[in-house]
Amino acid sequence: MVFLAILSSMMRVETVRAGCRRPSWIFLLVLTVLAMAGVEPASAETVRFAQFLPSAVTPSSEPADAAEGSAEADVKAAQDALIKVLKDDKARALFLEELQKTAPAATETAAPVTGASQPAETPKDGAAVGSANHQLTEKVSEYTREFGSDIIEILVRTWTSLLNLRTIFDGSVSIDWASLSDRLTNVAQLIVVTVVAVLGLRLAARPGLRGLDRLAGRSKSWRKVLPIVLGAVLQWLPMAIATVIGVAFAFWRTTTSQLDNYQTLFLSAFVMAQMFRIGLNVLLRPKYDNLRLLPFSRELAVFWTPRLGLLISLVAYGLLFVGPLVSYTISFRLGIGVRAAVVVIAVIFAFVLVLRNRTNVARELVAASGRVHSKSLANVLVRLSKVWHWLIIAYVLLAFAIWSARPTDALNFLMNATLLTILAITVGGMLNHLLSDVIKKGVRMPESVRTPLPLLERRVNVFVPAIVGFVRLLLYVVVLAVTLHFWHVIDLLTFVNADNFDQSLFRRILSAFFILVTMLAVWLAVTSWIEFRLNPNQVRAVTPRVRTILALLRNAVTVLILIIALMLSLSELGVDIAPLIASAGVVGLAIGFGSQKLVQDIITGMFIQLENAMNEGDVVTVGGISGVVEHLTIRSVGLRDLDGVYHVVPFSSVDSVSNFMRGFSYHVCEMGVAYRENIAEVKKLMFHAFDRLMQTDHGASILDPLDMHGVTSFGDNAVMVRARIRTTAGQQWAVGRAYNEILKEVFDEYGIEIPFPQRTIWFGEPKSGEAPPLHFSGSVKSREDSQRPPVPETEAKGPPPVVGRPPSETLDVPESPDDR
Repeated sequence: MVFLAILSSMMRVETVRAGCRRPSWIFLLVLTVLAMAGVEPASAETVRFAQFLPSAVTPSSEPADAAEGSAEADVKAAQDALIKVLKDDKARALFLEELQKTAPAATETAAPVTGASQPAETPKDGAAVGSANHQLTEKVSEYTREFGSDIIEILVRTWTSLLNLRTIFDGSVSIDWASLSDRLTNVAQLIVVTVVAVLGLRLAARPGLRGLDRLAGRSKSWRKVLPIVLGAVLQWLPMAIATVIGVAFAFWRTTTSQLDNYQTLFLSAFVMAQMFRIGLNVLLRPKYDNLRLLPFSRELAVFWTPRLGLLISLVAYGLLFVGPLVSYTISFRLGIGVRAAVVVIAVIFAFVLVLRNRTNVARELVAASGRVHSKSLANVLVRLSKVWHWLIIAYVLLAFAIWSARPTDALNFLMNATLLTILAITVGGMLNHLLSDVIKKGVRMPESVRTPLPLLERRVNVFVPAIVGFVRLLLYVVVLAVTLHFWHVIDLLTFVNADNFDQSLFRRILSAFFILVTMLAVWLAVTSWIEFRLNPNQVRAVTPRVRTILALLRNAVTVLILIIALMLSLSELGVDIAPLIASAGVVGLAIGFGSQKLVQDIITGMFIQLENAMNEGDVVTVGGISGVVEHLTIRSVGLRDLDGVYHVVPFSSVDSVSNFMRGFSYHVCEMGVAYRENIAEVKKLMFHAFDRLMQTDHGASILDPLDMHGVTSFGDNAVMVRARIRTTAGQQWAVGRAYNEILKEVFDEYGIEIPFPQRTIWFGEPKSGEAPPLHFSGSVKSREDSQRPPVPETEAKGPPPVVGRPPSETLDVPESPDDR
C-alpha cells in the first residue's frame, strides 16, 4: 500500500508538470484494479504444490543475491527446485501425477502423426488439386492457431504476473518496516542529492541555452550545426555532473569499497531515464525554437515533451529501480507483479496518448512537410501522417510481447534494437536521398569526354535510373534485413556465412546483378569506341563503307552481349541453361522453315553488304522508293524520301538497288526549242550558260566540260536538244537546278523561244467564205502599258544553299519511281 501511495504521488507530480487535463488517479485506479483482481485465495492444488518450491520463489521468500533477477538466476532457481522435488517423495509423486495428466494430451497430439506416416492413396483426377488446397488451408489454420495460442500465452503470463500483487492483500508477505527503513536510508539520501544536483545544474545551464538559441536564430544553413551541437552538450552536461556527484556521495556515505545494490539500481535507472529524456528534449526543444532538430511547431513540442518524459520515467524507474527494489527488500513475487503493473500501465498510457492525439499529430506532420527543403523527406512526412499511430501501436505491442517473452533483459534489448533500427533507417534514408539526387541530376561527363564521345553521356543516363532503382531496392532489402537482425528475427551473420552464403538466393541475385552491370560496361565501351570512330570531328575521315560496317557491328555486339548477359544471369540464379541452348537450335530451325521471309531478308541483306551495294548516307532507289539511307541492318534498310517520310524496306522485297552515289553523276539537260530557232545558235547559248555556271559556287562540283549531244528528237511542238554535265556524286540535282535557271535567263536575253502547248480558236465560216466579225468591248492596252513592274531587289531569305553539302543533310534526292 505504501508503494501504491508513493507511485500515486509521483504520477500526480508528473501530471501537474505535464499540464494533463485528466488527474493521475486514473493510473492509480488501474493499478488498484489489477491488484484487486487477484485477491481471491489460491486453489488447493496451487498451495499444495507451492509448498515444495524453493524459498526463493515462495510468497514470503527473499532473493539470496542480486543475480536472481537475471536469466542465470532463474535457471539456477529452476534447477534447485527440480532437485528438491525429486529428493522429496511426496513432491516427486505429485510431480509424476502432473506429468500423467498431460500424457493423454500428448498421445492425442501424436496420434495424427502416426496415421500420417501410413502410405496415402494416390489422388486421381482433381484430387491432387483438392489435396493441395486442403494442405494450404491446414497450414493457414495451423499458423492462425499458433498465433492465437501465442497471444493467449502472453496474456496468461501477464495476468499470472499481475496476480502476484495479491500478496499485498492476502497477508502472505510480512514487511519489517524498521529493517526496510534502515536499508533504504542511504538510497533515499542518494536520490535527494542527485535530483537536487541535476535540477540546480539545469537552472544554471538555461542562460547558455538561451544564448545558443539566439545564435542559432541569427545563423543560416550549416552554421546552425555548431549551436545545436553545443546545446546538446550543454543539455547532457548536468546529467553527467549529477551522476558523478551521486556516485561520489554514495561512496562517501558507504563504509565499504563498493556501492550497495539499491544505490546501483537507482543510478542505473537515473542515467537511463535522463539519457532518453535529454534525447527527447534535444529533438523537440519545447523552449528553444532555433535549436529544435525536428521541423515541428512549438505547441506540439510543448505538448509531447512532458508526456513522453513521464512515460520514459515510468518505464525506466519502474523496471530498473522500483521493481528490483521490491524484489530485494520485500518479495520476489511482489517485484514481478510490480514490474508487470508498470508495463501494463505504460502500454495503456501510450495507447490513450496516441489515439487521442492522432489527428493533431497527423496535421502537424503535414504542416512540417511544407517546412522542410527535401522533397523526399516531405513525401515521407505526408505518408507518415496517415499511419504514424498504427506504427506506434505496433511498436508498443511488439515491446509488450518481447517483455512478456524475456522480462529479464527486455528493456536493454528494446533499447539496443530501437536505437540500431533508427540508425539503420537514418543511414538508409541518407543513401536513398543521394540516389535520388543521382537520378535527378544524372551523370555529367567532362568536356574532354563529351567532345569525342557526344552520345556517351546520354547512353549512361538512359541506364542510370534502372541501375539506381535496383540499388535502391537492394538498399531497402538490406535495411529491412539489418532491422530484422537487430530484433533477432533472423540471424544475418549466419546468413552471410561463407558456407551458407554460397548457397543463398541473395548471393545469386547479387552475382546476377554484377554480371549485368559488367556486360553493360562492356557494351558502353564497345559502342563508345564505335562512336569515337564515327565522330565527324575527328581528323581522320570515315568512309561510308566503314560507317556502315561499324553500325552493323554495333547491332551485332548489342545482340551478342544481351544473349550472354541473359544466359549468365539465369545460370547464376540457378536456371539450367543447357536446355535453353538446345532449344535455341530447335527454335532457329523452326523459324527457318516457318519464317522464310525473315531468312530471305537476312540472306539478301548479307549479300547486299558483301557487294557493298549501299551504305549509310547514300541516295538509292530500292523497292520503288528513292531516298537517303539513314539506317541499315542485316534485315532491312531505312530510307528518308524527298518529302521527309521514313520508309523501312525489307531486303526480301528488293529486286535491284540503284545507287546515285557511286563515283560520279550526270545532270542530263534535254531542252526543247521552237522549230524556227537556229540549232547552232541554241548550242552556243547552252555552252554560254555552262560558262556562267562554272563561275558560280557550283563550279567546284563539275568534273568535265559540257557534253553536248545535239538534237535527240522532234516533238509535237519543239525540237529536243540534249547536253550532259558530269558532277561529283550527289551534286547532280543541285547543279542541274542552277544550270536550268541560268539557261532560262540566257534564252530570254537572246529571244530563244521555249515552246509551250498552244490552242487555235475557230469561230466558224459562212458559205460565202467570209470570216465572221469579232467585236471587242472596252479598250486595248498597248504593249508598253502591259509590261510588268521591275522585280524589287531584296535579299534572299531561307536555308543556306546546298552547294557542296551531301544529300543526307539536304534530302536533295529524286522522286521515287512510284510517285512519277
